Amino acid sequence: MIGVIGPHDSVELTAQVAAEFGLQDSVLTRAYEVADEAQVRRLEAERSCDFSHLIPEVARFRVNVFHEKGNLCIVARCIPLRIKSAAELSLPAVLEEIADLRRLEDQESLLKEAEAALADLEARLQEALAGRARAEARCGQLEADVERLSQAGEALEALEALMRQGR
Repeated sequence: MIGVIGPHDSVELTAQVAAEFGLQDSVLTRAYEVADEAQVRRLEAERSCDFSHLIPEVARFRVNVFHEKGNLCIVARCIPLRIKSAAELSLPAVLEEIADLRRLEDQESLLKEAEAALADLEARLQEALAGRARAEARCGQLEADVERLSQAGEALEALEALMRQGR
């Protein structure tokens, strides 16, 4: 079935009218033109398929292609590229105020999440700095151990030299 639903004088083309004008094949052609291979396979296997389609600088469309009562049907819902403002939609000012409050709540929620993430990062930084301090202290201990071992090695060599002289 092919149908057009619009904001004003709507026109519905029935399957009979579509058949008379040869539009049924046109629906299939259009579906194959905008669907990719995977979507076409899904349409053929499951007899329906949902996907999106973009016409650059015009609009996006949510598309549903399906079989109903022996007819191939296509429904495309237009999603504008730009969302109209409340004034453009002639909405009451109170709705815009409610939307603004909701945006503030969303921003407050995001701010709280950001603060929690920052606190987590600060804690991780403190842990890393403490780990670095422990590593530096351990390096100092190891350097001292190496110095003592070096001195012990030198003392051992001196002792060996004295023992050779005393023989």
